[in-house]
Amino acid sequence: MQVNRCLTRADWIVLLFPQIRHQIGALLDAAYAYYQTPLPKHVRDKYVAQLMDLDVAVEEVNFAIDHYHLQAPPPNQTKKPPIPYQLIAILRPQPSLEAEANQIASVIWAAIGACGYNNPDKARAMMGETGWQVVRLMGSWEEVCSSAKQSDINLWHAQLRDRARGIIVRAQDAERMQQIEGVRAFVREITKDATNSPMRAGVLAVGDVIQNLGLSHAR
Repeated sequence: MQVNRCLTRADWIVLLFPQIRHQIGALLDAAYAYYQTPLPKHVRDKYVAQLMDLDVAVEEVNFAIDHYHLQAPPPNQTKKPPIPYQLIAILRPQPSLEAEANQIASVIWAAIGACGYNNPDKARAMMGETGWQVVRLMGSWEEVCSSAKQSDINLWHAQLRDRARGIIVRAQDAERMQQIEGVRAFVREITKDATNSPMRAGVLAVGDVIQNLGLSHAR
């Protein structure tokens, strides 16, 4: 079969799992019919590809659509049918960077009061590994406990929060690099035996696939 356009990872997943593609497409068709809004086939296919690329199961899509139906529309706006990012936000809610960093700082404060300087293992279990990385950046658990008693509460919390934010960002960057390596491995695999095949002309170069998936630039 001659492929006349470039295929992304999402396109390959859609081609390889036609039954799932059909089921998710049917759910989207029904959702758009509910809002009496047309859903062109090429748009539906792109939405299906985006959802499948994130390994979202059919049951999850069904749940997310039902949940979306129950949500109130934005003020002074008519509710519109869902698009993929709205369904993903329901299924995989992500806290903001600032909220996550503040939460880690708060847990460290709680551990100081609950565990004391002589129970570092208990404190580590309470705050988790990201919180413990913050402690290590600040010196040691004993130093953190001692400094907390002598410092301005708001200033100390801000220092903990800023350290936590940096750790989170570095972890996100590392995850992003893993995604890039995963894409490279994926493209190498699907092109390995297709060097002389007509399909080869439709496969993107590794860099192009990474660019298409939005993985080429670190946060």
